[in-house]
Amino acid sequence: MERFTSLGEQSQQHPADIYITIADLKSKNITDLLVKQVYFQCNVTIDEIQPNRTWYYVTCSKCTKRAYPQENDYVCEDDGLIPEPRFMYCLNTTVVDDTGNASAVFFNDALTQILKISCKDLVLTENNRNPRILPEQITAIIGTPLAIRFNMKKDNSIAVNNVTITTTFPPATPDPKMSIRRTDQAEPSGKRSKI
Repeated sequence: MERFTSLGEQSQQHPADIYITIADLKSKNITDLLVKQVYFQCNVTIDEIQPNRTWYYVTCSKCTKRAYPQENDYVCEDDGLIPEPRFMYCLNTTVVDDTGNASAVFFNDALTQILKISCKDLVLTENNRNPRILPEQITAIIGTPLAIRFNMKKDNSIAVNNVTITTTFPPATPDPKMSIRRTDQAEPSGKRSKI
């Protein structure tokens, strides 16, 4: 009971989520789970940000289609000039845990939770308008321990929509094969201890 209590508050965990490692995720056939929209939890670290991808995109606030820059404004194919475009994070990364690595895409809510700044503010207020040049705030998250909540897409990619920054990961479950029996330990004088 103490071990589970020390893992953290239940308010951050969702009862239907499945805790999984990257190795477990790669070894399982998750086709049946995709239909059910099951969410997983995993403790990871961002190892790399894929440099050939953009870190944000802009959508129309009316129809949610992509919006494109035109001078100092944004334009939608259907709605024309957009007075209030929506800026959305979409960061392609490689995440790692003790068992392996995987590609993961961090979407708007997840990156807002990590960076503590909205995409719109990072783009406009902090003047980071080029979606191919990573701002320092984003490169600084490499190596940060994260507890991610995600679902799998049909192409087996990880889509992260919720994240918690952790200072330490929960302790791994001890391997019973690796435990040392006290009767096998030698006393400093060379005598075996009695239990």
